[in-house]
Amino acid sequence: MKKGFIFLLFISLLGASSSFAESVPPSTPEGGLAWGCYLKFAGVSQGIQVIFGRFETEAAGVLSCKSVYGETVQKNIKLLIASKIVGLTVGAGYFELQGVSSEFSLLNKDADKIFGNYEVTHYEAALGRGLGYFSAVKVGLPQLAYNVSVQYLSGAGLKAGIEQMVISEIKQ
Repeated sequence: MKKGFIFLLFISLLGASSSFAESVPPSTPEGGLAWGCYLKFAGVSQGIQVIFGRFETEAAGVLSCKSVYGETVQKNIKLLIASKIVGLTVGAGYFELQGVSSEFSLLNKDADKIFGNYEVTHYEAALGRGLGYFSAVKVGLPQLAYNVSVQYLSGAGLKAGIEQMVISEIKQ
């Protein structure tokens, strides 16, 4: 049911942004006001935290975006998911992970606006092999971005929480 809700939310946002994008004058610079992005990444998630402690996910990958006007952007990125020393996270373990993510961003003319801080709900579980999931939201007036991800894990442990995620560009 949750997957169905997320799918319907994504489709409704896509439809709303398409209508909004059609109302934007052709003189709008850059890629328009809506971007769809795909992120492929690999990294490590590790730590111990039961409200107090530290559990961090660090990964690197490639972000590929396309605007409603067809402009494409591809950048190497770093992904960091971490809570404060005291946070709403419970977990212990070590995971190596490979993941994919889909992001939809509204009301920005530049794909670089996708970089920055997100609030994320996050679940991981593995005993040998396992799965992870996160859902992230970025609200920075006037921008709104929604990101959903699944990960394939190898390792052992369990983690669930509400944390901060930072997506940053790796400059070469």
